[in-house]
Amino acid sequence: MQKIKLLSIVSPAFNESAALARLIPEMESVIPVLKKRCEKVEWIVADDGSTDNSANILDSAPDFVRRLPLEHQGMSAALYAGVMAAQGEVIAAMDADCQNDPADLPAMVSLLESTGADMVCGIRNHRKDTLVKRLSSQISNRVRRAVLKDTIRDAGCTLRVFRADVRRLCFWPIHGGHRFVGPFAQLQGLHVVQVNVRHRERVGGRSRFGVMDRAPAVIMDLAGAKWLMSRTMAPEGSGEAGKGENAHD
Repeated sequence: MQKIKLLSIVSPAFNESAALARLIPEMESVIPVLKKRCEKVEWIVADDGSTDNSANILDSAPDFVRRLPLEHQGMSAALYAGVMAAQGEVIAAMDADCQNDPADLPAMVSLLESTGADMVCGIRNHRKDTLVKRLSSQISNRVRRAVLKDTIRDAGCTLRVFRADVRRLCFWPIHGGHRFVGPFAQLQGLHVVQVNVRHRERVGGRSRFGVMDRAPAVIMDLAGAKWLMSRTMAPEGSGEAGKGENAHD
């Protein structure tokens, strides 16, 4: 099988210096495994205006790490900027807070290639979040699926691998857009595969998403996403909805 010429990994980050100090060595360990399928690997950290020591840590990191400095506009904007700046023919997205495990990336890249999918979306297995956060996520996913009619099981999981040529169909420069990447991909006719991935406790930093303070934003974002999808035409020949599969439960 022909190797992927360049894999771009994108991580939005805001004041994640403690997590980055752990994540950089983990990424160094997984790069040799990824290079069995990819000729080159780059890791773009979209620095969302961090005020801690993140810039110094990233600037002194190995050559495969590329810091993308941004003004502070939030996770969706940082993720969008990083994805659009990526040069790889295949792109992976993952959090910078260490809750995603980069060791899952090689299997996800292989799954993208073996299935011919456009996108592989992670489903967080044995989540290390509070009970309240897990329940709110379950409710959000159920409500979103009922409204948008998608079948993405864990839209809040940032860990995804996808082909660069489909990014403009599922990454949109809108508030809360990071919550709808999988649903947008599926609803526009793309072949989306879902797979269980590991989930870990947050390292340092502070979650930017409280349960009560994000509820109104999630509702508004969902209403906006519903309107956008009602005004969007799927690519010719893609059918009314994308095919969703679970690689394993």
